[in-house]
Amino acid sequence: MEGKVVTRHETIAKILSLHAEIDVLKEKLPAVKEVDIDRWKPPQNSWVKLNFDAAYKAQLNKSCLGFVIRNKKGEVIGSGITLHSNILDVGLAEAVACYQGLLFAKETGFVNVEVEGDARVVIEKIIQGEEGRADLDSVIADIKVLKNYFHQISFKHVRREANQVAHIIAREGHSKSENTFWIEDIPAVARELVAAEETSNVL
Repeated sequence: MEGKVVTRHETIAKILSLHAEIDVLKEKLPAVKEVDIDRWKPPQNSWVKLNFDAAYKAQLNKSCLGFVIRNKKGEVIGSGITLHSNILDVGLAEAVACYQGLLFAKETGFVNVEVEGDARVVIEKIIQGEEGRADLDSVIADIKVLKNYFHQISFKHVRREANQVAHIIAREGHSKSENTFWIEDIPAVARELVAAEETSNVL
């Protein structure tokens, strides 16, 4: 109090005034995000969640694309890896990964799908429809055609931490020599993480 002698009543008044100022500041500040916002979350009832990712090696001009589909319990009901040697960059690879995952979901018969990926540009292009590069726009257009085969579908950008299983599957593609798909299974390297995410969502 800068060396000044103050009464108890003045001190209490000062504290109450500061408390009121803090309350006003709280109203102006953006809401604090949940701590677990970067954690994978299961889809809503009667929906499945499709996560996709791409592992791109520019020096080899090789892209390994991965996706995984899980139900509301977090159980894997499908996954896959596709290999490509003619994709020019990681952005295009991410878009193709999304397309491949949706194609698998369609052919497997899922009708309500939540799609998540950590490629912000791809997700935004699907939602907003902005035009840019012809090669990327062509894949986005194919994705939009696939959308019509589902009863309900949503697209959401997530951070890498919420997309780890798809990321691991994509990287596993570098050890494969051909496209590989699984029904109710997943590459062994991702099973431990899937089990951990199932457990964390139950707790």
